[in-house]
Amino acid sequence: MLLAITLSLLAVFFGFVISLSAYLAIPIVLAGWYGSKRAGYIVAVFSSFLWIYVYYLDVITEGFLSDYLYADFMNLIAYFILALLITRFRGFHREEKRAADTDKLTGALNHRGFYAEFANEVIRSARYGHTFSLAYIDIDDFKLINDKLGHNIGDDVLIKTVRILQSSLRSTDSVSRIGGDEFACLLPETGYEEANLALIKLRDKLSEKIGAPGVMVNYSIGLVTFERPPDDVKQAMAAADKMMYSVKNNKKNGISSCVWRSEK
Repeated sequence: MLLAITLSLLAVFFGFVISLSAYLAIPIVLAGWYGSKRAGYIVAVFSSFLWIYVYYLDVITEGFLSDYLYADFMNLIAYFILALLITRFRGFHREEKRAADTDKLTGALNHRGFYAEFANEVIRSARYGHTFSLAYIDIDDFKLINDKLGHNIGDDVLIKTVRILQSSLRSTDSVSRIGGDEFACLLPETGYEEANLALIKLRDKLSEKIGAPGVMVNYSIGLVTFERPPDDVKQAMAAADKMMYSVKNNKKNGISSCVWRSEK
């Protein structure tokens, strides 16, 4: 609303009141995009009344008030349609973005979505000095499940794995499927001890709940706690991947963890 008032004052000062109705579309677009549908409608009504007030008092010297009211009514309809279109477009845009960042099979974040979440967490960690942890999870012998039982059973294992990860972790944690049978869990503001405890409970729940006919489903998990932010996502993933493979190359079905400290 403040922007609408500012535009009106500028219109009077610089003498472009005739074009004011077009300029008042700007705050409506901003309110509809960054606010809500209700905010867009409120600004539309406010801009409509503001337009007729400025136009009638500053420009019009003759004519019937009904003519101005009719013009303002048409402005109001146009503003309402604009607010509706902007909020609809914003909704479609967000749905498209969500679909682009989501794994279609499991509903978890995909590789792209994970990298965006991780980049944001690195920025927050650098700004506020927060510790965070990253878990890299791999399903042991997943190819055997697909070869022996079929891809339908394999897909079911992937879907159930994500459901348990999402239900077992906090709402602030991110679960991503970053490969065929590989998952990443980002745990913001989570120290080493807390992350270890959470992942031990998580592994036990996965082993208890996930099963396939005639095949034991196990998980190799690498966990890295970052007390200082890494240089980039690749560096962090390499550290977590190294921990995961230390389990996979040993006896599998376990957790290997460490604290990563920057040399800076």
